[in-house]
Amino acid sequence: MEKAIKNGKVPPCADIAGQADMYIAARDYLLSRGVERLSLCHWWRTKRERSLYNTLARAGADVYALGCGAGGHFAGISWMNERVLSDYLALQKKGLKPIMMAGHQVDALLGMICDKIISDLEKGLVDYRSLLVLDSRMEALENVLSLWRERGLMQEVGVYHLTKAGEFWHVSLSQSLVECAQVIWDDGEVDSPLEEINGKTSDALAEVLAEFLPDSTARVGRKY
Repeated sequence: MEKAIKNGKVPPCADIAGQADMYIAARDYLLSRGVERLSLCHWWRTKRERSLYNTLARAGADVYALGCGAGGHFAGISWMNERVLSDYLALQKKGLKPIMMAGHQVDALLGMICDKIISDLEKGLVDYRSLLVLDSRMEALENVLSLWRERGLMQEVGVYHLTKAGEFWHVSLSQSLVECAQVIWDDGEVDSPLEEINGKTSDALAEVLAEFLPDSTARVGRKY
């Protein structure tokens, strides 16, 4: 493909703005024709098309890893099978489990918080109040959500809903919000209630935001 692009036989991949245009155009096209949405990236015409793996895995369900390169988690342990087929088969022949790496998952409550963030954002929203029910320290996340709202990535209607621009960036937003939740958890108690967007977060949380926050506005694409 690289050679074909260099020879002019295949056009180069779209830049970020072009990708945003295509995502939003495809989204609007499907919605306008009655195709229903399972998540921000999965659609269905009939209820047989449920995308159960993606839905359940992102909600924290137990997943058994079967086959080369598969990843899963069960009983508080996450693991990844060997990604190189020859190594996978060699370990099998020796009667060994072809596991490349494994480790304990995070604290159960933090895992629930992270799973909920990922699961909700897959549906295009953040239920901020339900995160507070799980742990009141997640109040600090309102700084992040308010900032994204100002940048046109979210709108608040009872819960925080992603805009079209936010939908395009939802993978980055999910990673950022989970990382922020982990920092808040590790830092312990948050200081006084956070009423402003700037100046009220911990240094650790501010560093995470500086590293992960997408440098984006509502005008992520050229046409939308």
